[in-house]
Amino acid sequence: MWTAISNRSFRALWLSQLMSKGGDQLRSWSIVYWIFTTSGQSPWMQAMLLLADFGPAALLGPFAGVFVDRWSHLRVMRYAHLIRAVFSFALIPAFASGSIGWVLLCVTLSSVVAQFFEPASNALVPALIEKDQLMAANSVTRASNTLWLLLGPVLATTLYHTYGPTTTFALDGISFVLAFGALLFIKGPQAKQVQEEGSRDQEVEAKRERGGFWKELGDGLRFSFSNGTVRAILLLLVMLSFGIGVINLLGLFLVKQVLGLPDLYVAWASTSQGVGMLLTATLLGLISKRIRSHRTMTVVSVVILGIGVVLFACSQNEFQLICSRFLIGGGVTAMNVAITTLFMREVPEHLMGRVGSVVETAPTYAMLLSMLLGSTLAAWFSIRGLFMGVGGLFLLTALVAMRELGVGLFGKRRKQEEGKKNLAS
Repeated sequence: MWTAISNRSFRALWLSQLMSKGGDQLRSWSIVYWIFTTSGQSPWMQAMLLLADFGPAALLGPFAGVFVDRWSHLRVMRYAHLIRAVFSFALIPAFASGSIGWVLLCVTLSSVVAQFFEPASNALVPALIEKDQLMAANSVTRASNTLWLLLGPVLATTLYHTYGPTTTFALDGISFVLAFGALLFIKGPQAKQVQEEGSRDQEVEAKRERGGFWKELGDGLRFSFSNGTVRAILLLLVMLSFGIGVINLLGLFLVKQVLGLPDLYVAWASTSQGVGMLLTATLLGLISKRIRSHRTMTVVSVVILGIGVVLFACSQNEFQLICSRFLIGGGVTAMNVAITTLFMREVPEHLMGRVGSVVETAPTYAMLLSMLLGSTLAAWFSIRGLFMGVGGLFLLTALVAMRELGVGLFGKRRKQEEGKKNLAS
């Protein structure tokens, strides 16, 4: 992990992400508290906030990748930080005026910009770091993001209730400005691309070769569904997101209604999952060079995740609840690190934005659909039964992963088939 961080350009990118993720935590929790109070604890307004935050991802995700691949990834990230800083500072007068509509508009616009930032960030990592360090780099990023998930709610709540929303949003805006400053220290292929841009004639010629927006979008979609590894990743994420939506929706009900535990254990369960995520990310970073097959790691992590969900559904007391959530956190993180590394190794740099947008958007649709279905199914089935079904879905996903990624017996069979084809040709 230290080898990855010692890379100056990656360290600048990591620090930029670290600061912006911290600002995201401050903003998100402050908005939730403020809208909850200002709207008179209206569930409808909380739903509108979720729509403002996740709606742009569902609508713009696949299209944003086309532009990300056209532009310099580093430049996209720099502009995104500055624009999001403006929207964060704009929330200060919105809070002062008490306008929920203005706040939701700022959230929506900031989320729109984020759809360009995330694919550019994923595409920039392989350009800055060696392939054998990708897993360590992804582990560092996952560990720091998890750390913010653990500390962010406490820090944001404390600052909000002590100093008010004006302070938290000012700090959020400052975090994006600092994140922009960190990106100025990146030295690599993308930085050179920014500094040595071609003439306007070269840009026109490049656009002519690309064949227009819809052709570029089609190229990204075709690669996503024709490449075996990317197609497998997409299928796995959709299946897992379908189950995760149910967990996010009904996890609170399992803890409070089924187990009869107080609110404190909802927080402890989430903290336990976060600790599992942080420790797993750190461990994977330390042993990254010893892991030979990211495909096998993907399958094993999905199995761990499925077992964790089954244990969560079967929990009878606080200890079992906390242990199961710890296992879920470890499985989720291991899977994310393995899949991200596979993705960065498999996808060509010029397609990173488009393919990344497809891979990120499809699971979002699955999660939203599962949350809608979960509320309906909860009226027909027991909460434990639904969670057992999700655990079974995850274990089935592991079998699908073995087949699609060619792991175990499926891998041997695939090698035999390839050998026969080569012999025949």
